[in-house]
Amino acid sequence: MNSIDWKRKLTSRKFWVAIAAFISGLILAFGGTEGTASTVSGVILQGAAVIGYLLAEGLTDAANKESNVLSIPLEEIDIEKTLKDATANDTTYPSDNYGGNGNE
Repeated sequence: MNSIDWKRKLTSRKFWVAIAAFISGLILAFGGTEGTASTVSGVILQGAAVIGYLLAEGLTDAANKESNVLSIPLEEIDIEKTLKDATANDTTYPSDNYGGNGNE
């Protein structure tokens, strides 16, 4: 038995249009108004757009993570040393950044 490719199925516009049409038909068949059926269809299709976007972003993030060349574990980064090195040659004063004359 073949397994269902849910990622592909959930990102298919045809699938979501079919679901929306089926549910709209049921609403009309059981006495609902066209306005209700239209609103429900719109909600389903908007939900499908969100699901498709989330799946696409997740797949993109997963692909980028696998191909990431530079990966440094956080515990190997010495924050204090990095900050000390970055500010060792810093000769600016806070007032320099705000246009003051240094006498504040």
